[in-house]
Amino acid sequence: MSRIEMNQEADRRIGRRRPKESAIYQQSLPSWSPNWSPQAVWPFLIGFGIVFIAIGMSLLHVAHQTPEFTLDYTHCPAVDDRSNRSCAEILNLRPGATCKCAVSFTLDQPMLRDVYFYYALANFYQNHRTFMISRDDGQLRGDVAKNPSPRCHPLTHSVRDNRTLPVAPCGLIANSMFNDSFVLELTAPFHRVPLVGGGSVWTHERQLKFRNPPGEDLRAALQNVSRPPAWSRELWELDPTDPDNNGFQNEDLINWMRSTALPNFRKRHRRVDHSVAPFERGLPSGTYRLIVEYTYPVASFGGGKSIVLSSPSWMGARNPFLGFLFSVMGIIKLLLGCILCVVRFFFSKSTSSREQQ
Repeated sequence: MSRIEMNQEADRRIGRRRPKESAIYQQSLPSWSPNWSPQAVWPFLIGFGIVFIAIGMSLLHVAHQTPEFTLDYTHCPAVDDRSNRSCAEILNLRPGATCKCAVSFTLDQPMLRDVYFYYALANFYQNHRTFMISRDDGQLRGDVAKNPSPRCHPLTHSVRDNRTLPVAPCGLIANSMFNDSFVLELTAPFHRVPLVGGGSVWTHERQLKFRNPPGEDLRAALQNVSRPPAWSRELWELDPTDPDNNGFQNEDLINWMRSTALPNFRKRHRRVDHSVAPFERGLPSGTYRLIVEYTYPVASFGGGKSIVLSSPSWMGARNPFLGFLFSVMGIIKLLLGCILCVVRFFFSKSTSSREQQ
């Protein structure tokens, strides 16, 4: 092939790769480049500021109207203790002991259905990096045959019956799982408030992130692993009332394994069963008694424990943060808009007059 033919062939190939002669392909569409001058910007800032403040005030109003009751039981008095000590004091003296305490409180206003029961912890840093990474996600997906991840150190193995067994679930997060249990009673007239689980875990979490080992007998599948040192129950008996709520798919375990960003947090624990009288419409006003199996120590690190009863609105549980965020952003936009407005109507005139002189 001659040089001329080679050049012609190259031109044909270049022509096939050349974009079409259209405005879109040649990027020659008309465009608009806004002029972000104070005159053009300040009306938008003031308008958005007013809208954001209105939304923020509305969200704060909804959060304020959401019924919620909080009861701190960190230092609740122990039942049948002759020294009148609190359960926190007893656990400090005897680590690992179990204490029962009772606290009475009054609901001045009824809480309409649906009512949810939360536990809340204070000064507990789940966001500490060493704490957050101390877990084995492969093990939580049901793979208990391999050795635990080194991230779980030092809670990777435990000695049981003269055998060294891998800990499941391993790590600091699982070992520190919240394990207080509660009974709530309406005292006059006496009725035990039915607290049931369910509904606090996403379906995909059980399908993808938390799975039990294969096999119909969960206890047999977990015979070659040991429970975390701080646990009093085996992994297969976390919920004696519901066989499907045991192992790595236990709702309380899944909720606890979701690390929180702030040291003061709450996690949903139970909900009121509104199919039982007299709680069909919610929690009636009156005097209640909370009985706690107090096994989770917090006084040693200056923490606190409380329970929260909440009847969520269309926004969910009470959370004023979103309302505060919208309000603050609206105020900032409004102030910036006012500043630019002053610049536009005062300083721009003086500048133009100086230019004319």
